[in-house]
Amino acid sequence: MFKSKVTALKASKTRIYPSIRLPREYGEIIGNNAEVIPTSHEGKQAFLVVLDHESLNSESKSPLEVRLEAVENKLNNLEKTISEDDKKSGGPAEIRTQDPRRVKAMS
Repeated sequence: MFKSKVTALKASKTRIYPSIRLPREYGEIIGNNAEVIPTSHEGKQAFLVVLDHESLNSESKSPLEVRLEAVENKLNNLEKTISEDDKKSGGPAEIRTQDPRRVKAMS
């Protein structure tokens, strides 16, 4: 559960709509159709928002989980790139001499 302020969205000078912001972690639902059903909750006006989105998890991910997944993806991509570069260069087996003192350092 979260709190959000109802703000005004001006479509034109004469048309103003109420707008409610959702937390950023719900960004994946942007662009989906939704049904908004007026109702009441504990004697107060309420709105039930039903999304036309099949793949939502029952539990949303926390911002920390989202960031951790992004870091893991970047790390996996980096490991894959390093592995591909080693295959292209031949790695240590490509060195022609077995005497490491005779190998020029590349920087």
